[in-house]
Amino acid sequence: MEHYEFTPNDADVRVEKTERPISTPKKATFNMAKVYLWMALGLLITGLVSIGLPELFIALIQNESLSAETANAVYRVLLVVSILAMLPSMIIISVQALRKNFVLDVISYIVYTVAMGVLLGVVFVGFVEPGKGLWTIGIPFLVTAVCFAGMGLIGSLMKDSTVGVIIPVISTLAIGCFTIYMINSFIGSAIVYWIVDFILFGLMLLTVAIDTKSVKDVAESIGFTNNTNLAIYCAYMLYVEFIWIFLRVLLCTRMFSRSK
Repeated sequence: MEHYEFTPNDADVRVEKTERPISTPKKATFNMAKVYLWMALGLLITGLVSIGLPELFIALIQNESLSAETANAVYRVLLVVSILAMLPSMIIISVQALRKNFVLDVISYIVYTVAMGVLLGVVFVGFVEPGKGLWTIGIPFLVTAVCFAGMGLIGSLMKDSTVGVIIPVISTLAIGCFTIYMINSFIGSAIVYWIVDFILFGLMLLTVAIDTKSVKDVAESIGFTNNTNLAIYCAYMLYVEFIWIFLRVLLCTRMFSRSK
């Protein structure tokens, strides 16, 4: 009786090698929660600085620890310093989005939010009454938060085809509003001013929805070298839009309260 030995040939070895699982390097991703946490941190820092700074100066003036002239001079210096601090911070946040230097991006973001708080603190001096800063600023902030959350929800459910239709409409309306605004600067019609202002406000809300959709798409993608820097950059984009909407709401509430 003959005995046969079976040895694996080259083809069997190749099959065995191809059937082994291939390990792939894990790529960095981030989610929307991280973006909104960084945005919330920026808003918290800006809110504390912008509300606390006017209250501090008012208290010092009332206690005669600081003269009004000195307070005005300090405010002017803080205004210039805040603007000068914001400009390089904006550039660094944008440039560092896809780089690995995490510390520099965090420092730039915090500096930007503090500088924005100082800038808003100068603005709030004309809006806030002594002891009523939290109430005067709190209502417009809540209105802005509701508007922002609603447009963010719409943006997260928006499809790519819808975005392709909305963007040209926004661009066209923005150019038209700017043209009408320039013409109205010679006419001086208050009704035209308010119509254009509300249209621009609506366009800004649509921009929030589109940017939220873009951030959501980025958050669901993979392959970025540093997830935290990109999350900070996306949070910065949404943070700037939130501040813009907040200022518009604050201005409207102030105008309505004065007319009332």
